[in-house]
Amino acid sequence: MKQGTIVLLNGTSSSGKTNISVELTNQKEILFHHLSIDDFFNNFNEFIDKKFPDFKPAREVDDHVVAQIIFDPILSMYYSTIILFSEMGLNVIADTVIDNDKRFNECLDAFFDQPTLFIGVMCSREELVSREQKS
Repeated sequence: MKQGTIVLLNGTSSSGKTNISVELTNQKEILFHHLSIDDFFNNFNEFIDKKFPDFKPAREVDDHVVAQIIFDPILSMYYSTIILFSEMGLNVIADTVIDNDKRFNECLDAFFDQPTLFIGVMCSREELVSREQKS
């Protein structure tokens, strides 16, 4: 069985990755499955909220520290899921934010043996500000 193609959309928040993903999944010529890093983080937060509704930390932890603790494992699960879909012969549109050289190299390593198209998604600064203000 042939591996599915991975279309990896990388861009800053509000650059249009999700809109592009929706358009690609809506077209009928090639079936794509959309996997967003946001969904993986939202599912984690939803799990915590549902499993521990009265959760009260014994001390406050800076958001940056929380991100450092959970980001790498969630990113690893995200990449593994994308690879699994591809290995099952499914085409995947993945949208994420690769914001530094370390993350970029991790991404290259993860998808080294996969049929992957890396696409940078950009828009003007003015448009980014406008979109962020609307959300």
